[in-house]
Amino acid sequence: MILRIRFLLLMSCCLLTATNLLRAQSPSDIPCDADCLPKLSEELKADPMDCCGTGYEQETWWAGLMEGKKTLFSGLNEQLKPLGISVGGYMLHGVNTTSDDPTNPPSGFGNLPAAGLVYRSDDYQLNRILLSASRKPQPFIGGWNLGGVVTMMYGSDYFALQSRGLEAEGDFSNNWNSDSGSGLLGRALMGVAMPNLYALAVKDDVSVKLGHFFHPGGLEQFESLGTGIAYSATYSSSFVAFRFVTGMETEWKANEQTTVLGGFHRGRRNWGDNNNHLNGFGGFRWKSCDKKTEFAYIMDIGAEDNAGNNQQYVQSIVASQKLADKLTYMIHSDYGYVENEGINRSSAQFLSFVNYIFYDLNKKWVVGCRYEVFDDMGGTRVIPRPGFPAQAPGIWQQFAIGAVYKMTPDVWLRWGLRWDWFNPDGPAPAGPFNEGKKRDQTMLFMAMQITL
Repeated sequence: MILRIRFLLLMSCCLLTATNLLRAQSPSDIPCDADCLPKLSEELKADPMDCCGTGYEQETWWAGLMEGKKTLFSGLNEQLKPLGISVGGYMLHGVNTTSDDPTNPPSGFGNLPAAGLVYRSDDYQLNRILLSASRKPQPFIGGWNLGGVVTMMYGSDYFALQSRGLEAEGDFSNNWNSDSGSGLLGRALMGVAMPNLYALAVKDDVSVKLGHFFHPGGLEQFESLGTGIAYSATYSSSFVAFRFVTGMETEWKANEQTTVLGGFHRGRRNWGDNNNHLNGFGGFRWKSCDKKTEFAYIMDIGAEDNAGNNQQYVQSIVASQKLADKLTYMIHSDYGYVENEGINRSSAQFLSFVNYIFYDLNKKWVVGCRYEVFDDMGGTRVIPRPGFPAQAPGIWQQFAIGAVYKMTPDVWLRWGLRWDWFNPDGPAPAGPFNEGKKRDQTMLFMAMQITL
């Protein structure tokens, strides 16, 4: 364990040294309209449509980057501004170590099933370099304004961002990327994916998305890093997987507090449909007048198996409460069932509760913790489980503590510690952690995210 801690400290020093070298080169106090810059790292849920950019033709390209006074694409965005187009993105990378010594893919399963895409132990991961180009809705016809978004990414996270019929084949083998390598299931460790490609039409209080986009359900999505305590995903976000869909979504802003939404899609992670059945989804978001309380309910229903015979229902509830000026509590719950997937062809059900507490120590530091209970009643959701049978019902729990240091508005460092443990509903083999040897696992993380 001491060697692993030294490994993380060494990687931390390397990341900090590289950042400080860049920082030393960048002049300070360059005037600009900071409110107009594409600050994806400010909220981390910001729509890229909000970006606009500021020009710095008289400065070297790096001037102002580390002070957060511009981003890498500020100059380009100034040139594209007359066209209503903006470019932005971010990079996420980091390292982690575990209490044991699991074998990473392709020979083993690394940290899995815990931590989601941060699955490699004692190894560096370039999770993603994500770039987004968007066109702000412009006057089109009949009072409607038309725009759009396209997002491309490169990194080890590509594996979970692929869609059937686009980046992946019908059986989810790779199409765009190599089908062999040192990543999950022996496939390429690094790859590309296109999680967003949609048109956006807006008229008054109504907006319509048409194309390939992130599903509105869930909380910890790939485009919202703000809730990612300890640089690791929840079981809910990893195995309930609302993720991204191909279809249409309509939102209506009923008033300043309430937004109603609904739509349809071809099945989650589907570009090409596997059964010619559509899923329907809908829900609402609400926030109080003082903006201290928020609540959202989203549901999704449809048959996603190849034969199109088994209905799947999933719902997501997210609520947040500002307890004090610097203290926020959030809760996220998912529930779902799938017909004929559980033991003896019964419905496989699952239920999760994830609790978050965030505290702003000051403008630079945020600390928080997260506790999750994921009840896999059907024993079919949480995989892989080394040495376990096809169905292994039980309760998965994880507790994580973490800290975020905002070195600049665009450079954030994350540290975290996470504990996982599993309680089977009945007799079960040892494991599933540490290659099927233990019921619990401890992980230590360090990561950096940079707005581009």
